Order: sequence, then C-alpha cells, then structure tokens
Amino acid sequence: MSATGNYGLATSGSRGGLTIPGAKSLPQGDVALSVSNYLEPAWGVHSVHNNYLLGFGLWEGFELSGRIADYNNPPPPGAHLVTGIRDLSANLKWQLPKWWSAGPDIAVGMTDIGGGAVNFSSQYVVVGDDLGPVRWTLGYGRANDARSKPYALDGAFGGLEWRFGASGVSALVEHDSHQPHVGLRYHSDPIAALGQSQVVASLQRSLNGKDVFGASNDATSFGVTLVMPLGRLAERDRRAQNLPELPAHAAAQAPGTSFSAQDLAERLHASLARAGLERVRVGLLGNTWVVAFENTRYLQNEVDALGLVLGLAAELAPTNVQNIRAVALKTGQAVQTVEASVPDMRAFLRRQPGLPNGLAVQDASAYDVQAVQWISGPAGAPSARSWARVELGPVVNYAVATEVGLFDYSLGVQASTFVPLWRGAEVYTQHVGRVANSFNYEPGQTFNNSLLREGLKTAALQQTLWLAPGVLASVGAGRYQFDRDGVQGQLNWFIPGRDDVLRLRGAAYKADAVNPFQTVGSASYRWVPQANTWLELGVQQYSDGTQGPSVVFTRWFGDVSVNVFYRKGGLSQFAGVELSFPLAPRQGMSPSPLQLASVSQFQTGIRTRITDSNTNANLVQFDAVRDLALDYNLERRQLNAGRAGGQYVNSQLERLREAFYLYARPQLP
Repeated sequence: MSATGNYGLATSGSRGGLTIPGAKSLPQGDVALSVSNYLEPAWGVHSVHNNYLLGFGLWEGFELSGRIADYNNPPPPGAHLVTGIRDLSANLKWQLPKWWSAGPDIAVGMTDIGGGAVNFSSQYVVVGDDLGPVRWTLGYGRANDARSKPYALDGAFGGLEWRFGASGVSALVEHDSHQPHVGLRYHSDPIAALGQSQVVASLQRSLNGKDVFGASNDATSFGVTLVMPLGRLAERDRRAQNLPELPAHAAAQAPGTSFSAQDLAERLHASLARAGLERVRVGLLGNTWVVAFENTRYLQNEVDALGLVLGLAAELAPTNVQNIRAVALKTGQAVQTVEASVPDMRAFLRRQPGLPNGLAVQDASAYDVQAVQWISGPAGAPSARSWARVELGPVVNYAVATEVGLFDYSLGVQASTFVPLWRGAEVYTQHVGRVANSFNYEPGQTFNNSLLREGLKTAALQQTLWLAPGVLASVGAGRYQFDRDGVQGQLNWFIPGRDDVLRLRGAAYKADAVNPFQTVGSASYRWVPQANTWLELGVQQYSDGTQGPSVVFTRWFGDVSVNVFYRKGGLSQFAGVELSFPLAPRQGMSPSPLQLASVSQFQTGIRTRITDSNTNANLVQFDAVRDLALDYNLERRQLNAGRAGGQYVNSQLERLREAFYLYARPQLP
C-alpha cells in the first residue's frame, strides 16, 4: 500500500475520511487500530470525549469494524455512574465488485448494528473514485432510529481528499450530513520494524457544528491509526529468497566418500535433534523413509517443524529412498502424516518446479509403528524428550464500555505444567496468580464476583487416543475450576477427503448434594471451504443452564485468527468478535528436562447482547451463554490450533520452505 493511499479510519468506524465512510474497504487481512478525541458536536460538551476503533478486512471487499464512543463527564462525589454515553457499536461494509474496470468504487454499509444502545445506527451507500491527486466521495445514509438521527449518517454526505504527491500528506474537506469538517492527514510508508504496518495521523476541525439544542459546539480533534497487514506474506517470501541457496545436488555425501543408509539415518536423526525436535526416529517402509518426531519448540505453527523434517530428510535421503513420510507425534501419539517424494522435495527447496500434486496429508489413525523397520540410533530408539513443560500465559476477566468504567479488568498469569506419561497420556496442572485489577473489581465493588481466583485451578490426567479411523478423542479426569471433581472430553471426527471436522465436547462436574452433577456439552460441524476460512455451526448446553445454537465464522491471517460469533441460550443472544494470536516466539526454548514456553495461542475478544422485545437492556453477565472452554484444548495442544488438514498444510508451502532455510539449512554443509 502506497503511503499516499486513502487509508484512514473515519470516526464512524470504517475505512474512509475524517468522519464519513469511504467506498473502499480495508484490504483482506489488514487490521486497523485507531484512537481519537473527536466529539460529535450534537452530543454537547463533555470533559471526556474519545473514540476507540478496531477494523478488520475479513476478506476482499468485506470489512468489519467496532467502535467505542466514550462521551461523558465524571460522576459527582459519592456517585458511580457517569453522565453521557459509553456506546459499543459494530459496523459492516461491503465494497461491491466493479461493473467495469474504469468505474467508481461503490460500497454499502451499516453502522451500530444491534446492542443495547443505537445512538449511531444507520444504513448507507457510498461511491468514490480517484481523479489524479483527488479522491472524491459521495453517499447517502438513513438513520434507523429516531434516537440516532442527530448523531448517525442521515442524509447526503460527501468529501474530497487532495493528496500532495508522495509526501503522505493530504487535505480533506467533507460534510457528514450534519455539518462540514476540514482536516489534514498523514500516511506513513510501511514501517519494517512494525511488520510493514502504517501509521496514519489526522487533524480535523468541525465547522458550524451544533448540539441538539442548537448551541455552537465546534472543536479541533486529533486521531492516530495503526494499520497492520496481518494477511501479507510478501516480506516473509522475500526473506526466504535472500537466504543462501542449496547446492545443485543433495548434500548427503561429500566427494570421495560413501555413507550407508544407517549412517544417513543417524545423521538425519542427529540433525533433527539439534534443531530441537524430540522423540525423533528414522526407519524404512519399502522405499519410503519414515521420520517420526515431536515438536515442542516451534509453537506458532506445526508447518515450521514439517519444513525441518521434510527438507532435511530429502537432502539426506539415500539413493534407494524415493519418498518421505513425516509422522507428527504429540505426547508420543501419532496425530498426522505428511508425505512427499524425494525428487519433488529437493526441486521445491531449490525453487524449481516441484511438488506438482502438493503434499499428501492424512490423519495418523492408520499409522502402524510396528510395520516400520527402524534404523536410527541404538535399535531404532527414539531421541530424548523433555520430562516436563511449563507454559505461561495471561488470563483476564474484563468489562468494556459500561456505565461505571471504560475498561475494567482483573489480570493474572496462568502457569500450566505438562508431564508426559505413556503414549497419549499426560498429567497437567494449571495455577493462577493474580497480578492487578481495576477498582471496580475490588471486593464490594460492581464486578467483585468476577475477580480472578488464585491458586491451583486444575490438576488432571489426560488421555488422547484414536477410537476409529479418523476419530481422535481426548478425555481427562481430575480437579477442575479450583474445587470441583469431574471429567472433560472432546472428540474430533475428521471428514474423509476434506478439512471439515465434526466436534463433540463435554464435561461433567460434581456439584453438591442437591445437584449431584453439572453437565455442559457442545456438538458442532466445522465447514472449511478454504484453507484459511471456517464456518462452524453447532448447538450447546451452556454452563448457565441454557441451551441454544452457535455460529462461528473464522478467518486466519498467518498465525492470527479473527472469529465472528453468534450464540443464543434461552432468550439471551450475544454476538461479538474474538482475536487469537500466538504469544510464543516462532522458535522457542530447546528441549531440556524442564522446558519453558509461552502459550501458543491467546484468545481475547469483545461481545454484546443483541437486544429484542425479550431483552431491551445490554446487561453485563460474565457467565451467560459462554462457549464451552475445556481446560485441555485438544486442537490447540495437538492439532496445530485446528489447522491440521491437507488443504491448510498445502497452502503453507512457502512458510514450510522458509522454515527449512532458517532452522535446518545450517545443519548441512
């Protein structure tokens, strides 16, 4: 994206001008964070006037954004509620396909969808195009509600943006259907230190602004936006291209020397162990080299470990080996096999035509360890492994944009310890320590019932096994939720020939003499039309005792996912968005008797109640209609955060090759 691009977030929440939406949407995979002190004139004078915006380009042409408008005055002494509003709103925009290549951009959108307050609710259509250095925008909006009319798009709106060459500076003038605005905007070039992100700064002034009583209320405001291109892998590809190339022939043998299959297998075994993989074992099955391994070091994505295994195995394969089969283990249990031919893999590593049919990816339910002739190490013994692993990650309860606070929180750290036992079995514990909290989480205050509890949260034994072809189950028993004995279980049924999966999750806890057991459960089907796009439909028995449907739409951008969800339990409906991202480095700590790591994926989000005739207030209910979250997450722990299918693995071949060059290439001469 050029630094001169029209790339700001309007105060209404979507990509556009100073206050009005534009006809372009955020590019697919881009995330925009923005903060400004803009105060809509119609709201009158408030000592606090801030806007917090978050936008996602979910796919090409479709944008989802959220806004918190914090316009209030502090409460008087002895009171708790502010005067004014803290409005949480969601916005959608769809940029229509162009009718002809030279035609203008056209988009339709909605602002402030649902929720307990509809201060900014409207629908609009907007058209825009570039004429040399000028970007023009023209649109029409209609407020959905009489309460929204003074504040939302309601009538004709439009604007002009004049870009001053390649300086990144532009001047804007616009009318938002209520009053005109003028301003300046600066777009930075992509900043390498920030992952090619852009910084956008805006200065604006409203003209002839009036409050709802007709009094003049003009003001100058400033805003700053950070646009992060999560979906772009160009920089990663360039970095891989600049790495040292491999020689024309595999580096298995030096001139004048001869290595036996045993020698090469042991060399591969040692190279993978030095790279940080555990339980490494190399064997033969016909003309196929079988390489079993367990990855506890490259926690952002299992594809990195596959790059090491397939790349080194191809380079070190003896002449009688034509294929490589990588067997990914978790706690000694095989979960996935990935196969490639040696000639194709060698050509692929050298950026020549290779892997014409991609990688053959299957679940490991049919994997037979006894059928392999193991040749690496003493009697084919696997390499050493860590005896215990500790993962550290944040845990937080929070409330956003309530009448008592903009952001209230109870923050802690969770230490999870995993000790492998026999194949597929491990003992794990979770211990929570409280770090900090806001005033409203203090004892006796508004949210005191959700103050994080400290101590040993979980101590359980977990067993994972294949029940049948394509059916992987994981069951745990122990102490959960600090003081409740119970069982938890989950089952993934992988649909043959697809990345789709049927998921069953459930738990039962011993409660008290009156209610001996509390049960929760979930059944869902995940449809995976594209490698980075999921739609999961299900039904749940929620922990609050209600039942109902759930819908989750997921988009992956690299190792970051955006989940848009809807859940209904009884008469209560909630919708929201969640962001999941890795906290672990791409290459973590080498295996050792005690291995330390950050959590591979941390998930957080925001939700709002959908109001209707049954529920007309957006009450804060922390435990109502929550997705079933088991203490042991099978997909996160063993299935690459759910990205274990062949469609996904083959979409990540560039990353696989890059991982080989970064972490395995130094093992070869």
